Amino acid sequence: MKAKDKTAITKSAQFVEVAGYKIDKNYPDWSFAKVKVDGQTLEIDIWDLLEKYRAQKLNDYFEFYTALCFAESEAQEKHYEAYRKWGMDGQPTGIRSDEEFFDIQKQLWGEVLVTLDPDE
Repeated sequence: MKAKDKTAITKSAQFVEVAGYKIDKNYPDWSFAKVKVDGQTLEIDIWDLLEKYRAQKLNDYFEFYTALCFAESEAQEKHYEAYRKWGMDGQPTGIRSDEEFFDIQKQLWGEVLVTLDPDE
């Protein structure tokens, strides 16, 4: 009998486990973690995690640089600046490989929506 692969994504009917968090397949856009950056509380969802992984792999932080342009108030500027810092902090996402990155998406949406292609 083979030992369980501890790097495999936990699969169940309703959840996909990513970096220790359970993502509900029915509501994958809901936030699953909160992080504090510069006194701002950020609610992280799977899209944020996938974008951070992509940015690190491609060394392309465009999504995080441009987030600030959506701010419509001083409070939102602080929030988006904290989001930019989180996205560019160099800390690992918990996604262990490109294969896992793609598998997460296939499990949640049945297809890959965030690629590692630098032209997309």
